[in-house]
Amino acid sequence: METIVTPIGEGIVYYNDLYEWAKSFGDDPGDPDFDALSYMEGDPDMIRCDGNKLCFIAPVVNGKRYVLTHDEVDATEREVLTRFFGEDYRRYFEALPCDWKAFDGAGRAIAYRSGSGYVYSIWGYTAQR
Repeated sequence: METIVTPIGEGIVYYNDLYEWAKSFGDDPGDPDFDALSYMEGDPDMIRCDGNKLCFIAPVVNGKRYVLTHDEVDATEREVLTRFFGEDYRRYFEALPCDWKAFDGAGRAIAYRSGSGYVYSIWGYTAQR
């Protein structure tokens, strides 16, 4: 499955699939009061990369996974997020203890609950450049 990483506001405007996805919730992305970040309210998934933390959600729309971040990502963050959703993700990630201490102590990690439940799984990024 193709994975596209994009900031949520820009992605909804740029990708027609995401524009229609937002409309399916009764929202109008063309409205000046539209707040794309409202989709991240609650407990979004998170990436920690070299001291930076970003929130994200990852809906699948029309056969593509869109990883929607609350802010711009750099090349390393994009790589980590793309590999996390790849078929061979276990080649790049190892399960860490399910606690925030493990997440905060990792140089690069993902806290993932896939938009449901109360417990995050913590995945440490182990790939070497």
